[in-house]
Amino acid sequence: MISDPEHREVRALQDTVALAGKRVLEIGCGDGRLTRQYSADAWRVTGVDIDAAELRTARAGTWDASIERGGFARASATGLPFQRSSFEVVIYSWSF
Repeated sequence: MISDPEHREVRALQDTVALAGKRVLEIGCGDGRLTRQYSADAWRVTGVDIDAAELRTARAGTWDASIERGGFARASATGLPFQRSSFEVVIYSWSF
């Protein structure tokens, strides 16, 4: 797992886009490492990834109460199972 003990990634994200009260889709959420860091700021967070093992790790992770307003799904960035306008913010960071 890649670590960011100084929380530079999430600070850069928060400096770039307002997450408060937003429905967020994170494409390529992996094990949920970044998701855990910003989830309390958003109203709802949905993380998707194509790697089933990573998603199991993400689902097993420790979450604060905010994760009750979201979840994880197995999906590809090219075939997302969501209706148009389901999210106000899309995060697509480590998946390139």
